[in-house]
Amino acid sequence: MVDVSGDCWLWTGALDHNGSGMFSVGGQFDASGKRRNSMMLAHRFAWVAQQGPIPAGAGHHGTCVLHSCLNLNCVNPAHLYLGTAQDAVTAMDERGRRVNAPLMGDAHANAKLTEKDVREIVARFREGGITQRQLAAIYGVSHATVNHIFTGRLWSHLGFVAKKGFKK
Repeated sequence: MVDVSGDCWLWTGALDHNGSGMFSVGGQFDASGKRRNSMMLAHRFAWVAQQGPIPAGAGHHGTCVLHSCLNLNCVNPAHLYLGTAQDAVTAMDERGRRVNAPLMGDAHANAKLTEKDVREIVARFREGGITQRQLAAIYGVSHATVNHIFTGRLWSHLGFVAKKGFKK
């Protein structure tokens, strides 16, 4: 179930939705006495087999077993280390691997405007003589979309909105 031919020891069994190796350890019973299987992550098992029990940690997730390599299905104990859930998020961000990182601007699947459009909308509004409703009609979006640019609800990463609201 493990390919040890390379630096990373790759789990060749089942993978979870994130790509981490997993397997059933079975033998657990629910409150009614019915047997149910329990799934275990292969890299956590590898840690326990080599290093001993994973210490309890603070927070909902407790202590995490993290990978120093980029392979989530790696079970090489030399590539594993203990950390917190925040350590895991930081590592994902550093590697650009956070699945739920928000897509900003025109990278977002629902974006109807480009960054260029948004900059033009803001510039035209700042020049005066045009309303948000008129800009919305020109760019083919709703008045709410244009208003959200100025309130910072949309496109806030471009930095047009001061903390207390949009300034002309």
